[in-house]
Amino acid sequence: MSFLLDDRLTLAASMVRKGVRVADVGCDHAYLSIYLIKNKIAKQVVASDVRVGPLELAKRNIQSEGLCDKIETILSNGLDKFDPNSFDDLLICGMGGILICDILSRAHFLKDKDKRLILQPMTDVDLVREWLYQNGFEIINERAAKAAGHIYSVINAVYTGNLQPCDAISVHLGGLIKDPTIIEMEYIQKYLKTLKIRLDGKTKAQNIDEQEIDELKRLITLIEGELV
Repeated sequence: MSFLLDDRLTLAASMVRKGVRVADVGCDHAYLSIYLIKNKIAKQVVASDVRVGPLELAKRNIQSEGLCDKIETILSNGLDKFDPNSFDDLLICGMGGILICDILSRAHFLKDKDKRLILQPMTDVDLVREWLYQNGFEIINERAAKAAGHIYSVINAVYTGNLQPCDAISVHLGGLIKDPTIIEMEYIQKYLKTLKIRLDGKTKAQNIDEQEIDELKRLITLIEGELV
């Protein structure tokens, strides 16, 4: 059976360090886990899901590929049932940003300079970046990929313990603002358009929040300044 990944998951897989053990949280059908082993990127994977149905399907896919000795499956809400010593790189792909932050918040053992976090939020990516900055993580790489007509950001982070003030550009665009590709520039332009629509709505509202309007104007100006 062929397990082809879209560009979003292929980008996430490319950030996994070669030869490490991987935790694939929210593995769904385990396509990403299987890809990592078959392409000799990871040496072992622990694949988890919070739902029984997808995990059973994942087990069948893993068995059909003869990879039961390389990929372990566990039923777990986030990282709650994981042995902290069972993995080096963490993959969380295809979840909302708020859920990702909740999973990270409950796993204090991730504050380990030897581990890497590879996160692909479907929504609220700014909240994920902000959580990382506020909890001593550094974003060492961030890129974007398009899948099914949407553009998604993939973040690679490591714990440093350094709590640094996070500026607006870092929270809202992260590493994508640095030497953006064509797809990343499209992402930035769409984000800018969304901010302008939000600003227009706020200025036309009956109860005007001057502080929020000023913050939106400042953010739009900052992003436009970076694009000059």
